[in-house]
Amino acid sequence: MVKPIEFATHTDLANGLRSLIIELEQRTNLREPLTMLIAGGMAIHLYTAARTTTDVDAEFSKRILLPADLVVETKEGNMLYLDASYNSTFALMHEDYQQDAVPVPVFVNVVVASSQAACCSASGRIRSGFNQT
Repeated sequence: MVKPIEFATHTDLANGLRSLIIELEQRTNLREPLTMLIAGGMAIHLYTAARTTTDVDAEFSKRILLPADLVVETKEGNMLYLDASYNSTFALMHEDYQQDAVPVPVFVNVVVASSQAACCSASGRIRSGFNQT
């Protein structure tokens, strides 16, 4: 039997993500629910609780205008924001990444890229020199 994935949902960053999602819902006044697919560093953090990130790479099931000033501060002082420039068509993603996404039980309508897709996405950015200083 396959053991269910236990996401790291009680870390400072995960709590910040929860606050970011709540703030997004309040500020956009959505008429109907949408699904948020998280990729990149935040996805890896939810799997491992080890990676730190400040931007949240996410795509949505419907078009949405992200508030440009939407930023939340975590208790540890991390500033989290949705990366408005993230585009999954430019990321190194498997063709079935949406179908393979895994729901995060404590977040409503939030799924995370599979661990394989999250690693591929992150490694693609590193290999392209995106994270080099």
